Amino acid sequence: MDDSELYIKNDNDTLIVCFAGFALKMGGIPPYDFLNFITDNFPQVDKLFYRDMKQMCYHNGIDKISDSIDSTVTYLREKIANYKKVIFTGTSAGAYAAMLYGSLLNISDVVAFQPITILYGRKDKYNLRYIDLSKDIINNTTKYHLFGDVGFTNEKDVHHVKHCQNISHYPNVEITYKKDINLVQLKKSGELLDIYTAILLR
Repeated sequence: MDDSELYIKNDNDTLIVCFAGFALKMGGIPPYDFLNFITDNFPQVDKLFYRDMKQMCYHNGIDKISDSIDSTVTYLREKIANYKKVIFTGTSAGAYAAMLYGSLLNISDVVAFQPITILYGRKDKYNLRYIDLSKDIINNTTKYHLFGDVGFTNEKDVHHVKHCQNISHYPNVEITYKKDINLVQLKKSGELLDIYTAILLR
């Protein structure tokens, strides 16, 4: 998977959109492995995979596709237009992107592991409008399934559960707390399959 976008089209009315995080992975799972996991277990649904080659939490767009949040929204809106059910998913920075774009596009569901909801660091790197997802970004229609990691005790860590708690006041945000979230292990145990299956059947 060398490109910023991979589209697997089966002419289904359900679409899963995956946003890779930093290191261009899905929670430690290489892109090919996660692609195989989704494809093997949900062969009938359409899939889109994105990677942020600039490592900017998708604020500077998607390489060769868009150059800003606004232009990415425009692009994704066209991509998802004909689907009845759309699920955005990701881990860490990819979870931030899934929540950001899922909110702006009012999709069906967001599945976010160890999500980031506030961007810290140099503010000049990001679009300030979207620094904090709790500030009028999270919508009231999308169902947010968050998996927060209670194994991080340092509040400055980007994976601390305070990022989940930052948006916990929204009634459509559901948080599952787990310790030491590892998608590789969740995949092996079958729990990852159970999570996506339940949401697809919702």
